[in-house]
Amino acid sequence: MKVLVDSSVWVEILKNANSPLKAELIQIRDSVATHEMIIGEMALNNRGDTKTVEELKLIDRLPTASIEDYLVFVQENSVGGRGVGYVDTNLLLSCIEGNARIWTLDAKLQAVARELSCLY
Repeated sequence: MKVLVDSSVWVEILKNANSPLKAELIQIRDSVATHEMIIGEMALNNRGDTKTVEELKLIDRLPTASIEDYLVFVQENSVGGRGVGYVDTNLLLSCIEGNARIWTLDAKLQAVARELSCLY
């Protein structure tokens, strides 16, 4: 099963080279996936480090859902008003459609992912 590594995890690993998260990432490296929205978020926060973004582009990507599928997902899963935004909700939908789990440090995203049975 693929593990979608959220930008919160990437940021922590890049900030702290000795983070225990790095050991976990190495352990699951063959299962790691990304998403175009995570790549986009990291590009905004890269502070001139284009190498990280280029490396993320090499990782298997989960598909991005259509806006129609997104709207149905939001309605059917009562995601609105739960503290997760457009990007996070897209990541959740991509995990469900791509049979993946999401690894995140965001507590609100964790809570919704747990309910949807897609939390790593």
